[in-house]
Amino acid sequence: MRFTVLVLLASLGMAAHAAPTLSFEPANPTPADTIVLTIRDSSPTCPVFAPASTRFAPPNEIRLVVSHIGDCGFAPFSEARATLGQLPAGTYNVVVTDNAPGITPPPGYTQPLTVSFPAGAGGPNAAAPLENYAGHYLTGQNGEGVFIEQFGDKSFLALASYDSEGRPEWLVMPDGRWRYNAIRSRFEFAGSMYRTRRGQESPPAIHATPLGAGVWYPAGFETAMFEATIDGRIVTRTLRRFRF
Repeated sequence: MRFTVLVLLASLGMAAHAAPTLSFEPANPTPADTIVLTIRDSSPTCPVFAPASTRFAPPNEIRLVVSHIGDCGFAPFSEARATLGQLPAGTYNVVVTDNAPGITPPPGYTQPLTVSFPAGAGGPNAAAPLENYAGHYLTGQNGEGVFIEQFGDKSFLALASYDSEGRPEWLVMPDGRWRYNAIRSRFEFAGSMYRTRRGQESPPAIHATPLGAGVWYPAGFETAMFEATIDGRIVTRTLRRFRF
């Protein structure tokens, strides 16, 4: 009898902490879709939880932390929803960590997510990207920032930095064009890089000095890669979107 009761209690404990199910809307998203994650928990205690934070971990992991804020008692299930946003085409692992009190380490649940181009789109002949990547980006380098404006298949990129003498400078790619790079098997914006400076004449004019070729391309959730030839050397930066 005592053994039966222990088994029953253990079963109820396992049910109370049963793994929730993760699903996405839409089920088969494209880069043009805004993806919403639904977390459903069918435990008997009906735990109530809310999304606390979301971040991207290179190369392809989206990490979401949920906070357990109580129990609603006995109910069929409880749900929480979190907007992941628009993602470039690719395969991701969505990892949800339950910040439940008294459980160490906190339980985690993983669900793969695939974002695909719709039929007939995204091939080498695509005229323009399905997304707009305009925004502010950080490079991981002190004193640097990247600003991108995008207009369909055209883009303007500016890298704010400092020269070797510590003077502020702007390096720009004003003519970025969307293209398919067959050698790298990727889409990218490609153009010419210039160093711009304010002249000493009155009224002052902006002088642009050609530097070389440059490209930038989407690399994941709110990230992009920038590659350019500047003063005869190859400069590479990983761009991460900066949210105000």
